[in-house]
Amino acid sequence: MQRRYLFPAFVMAGAAARAVAAPSPNVKQRLRTLCTLPHEILNHRQPEPDNGDGQVWLSTDGASLICSGIRNIDDETPKGFVAAEKASDEAGYKVTYSKSGKDWAVLSGMKDGKIFYERRLFGRDGIIRTVWIDYPPALKSKYDSLVGAIAGSLKGP
Repeated sequence: MQRRYLFPAFVMAGAAARAVAAPSPNVKQRLRTLCTLPHEILNHRQPEPDNGDGQVWLSTDGASLICSGIRNIDDETPKGFVAAEKASDEAGYKVTYSKSGKDWAVLSGMKDGKIFYERRLFGRDGIIRTVWIDYPPALKSKYDSLVGAIAGSLKGP
């Protein structure tokens, strides 16, 4: 399965999950996706893609975060997404945890030697909003404590 990462619309940046978030500048609001992140750790904001559908942040220790939105043109469902990802035979990609609900899905596992965590919200507006976090296994204790709050901050309108 080919992974699609188009990028989000309205992204918020703030100090760890406990701090008050403030809007990140120069982010288009095309797909209205909201994600709060610890900008003192993930502090290397990458250039916004031309389509304005998301944003990528990198840390100096090898972690990355993608907050994005895509149109659900294939009428994908949370259960279908999880099933397809678990069945993926992509080299270097293995789902070790998954869960889904009526309008959300969560995956975690390994991809290309890094731990990943992905949360998707399937909006009634036809937009799938995603937060993807990955980090080296040596930093598991540092990032495991942040992942829940970051992923829990993912929102749409």
